[in-house]
Amino acid sequence: MNKIWILGAGQLGAMLKHAAQPLNIEVCPIETDETGTFAIADNDIITVEREHWPVTSATEQL
Repeated sequence: MNKIWILGAGQLGAMLKHAAQPLNIEVCPIETDETGTFAIADNDIITVEREHWPVTSATEQL
């Protein structure tokens, strides 16, 4: 199953995650300051709910 990664774990990310549950879509909101690695597959979708894209370890992976 594809995942949708959302840079920004605010209200919009939470609402998208909630709306996607009945559709069996996994939504993964992440904060820009998160550390660690993410298991992003080639067919996963990445979107941003922010106007500013800071350079952090999380955004470097995306």
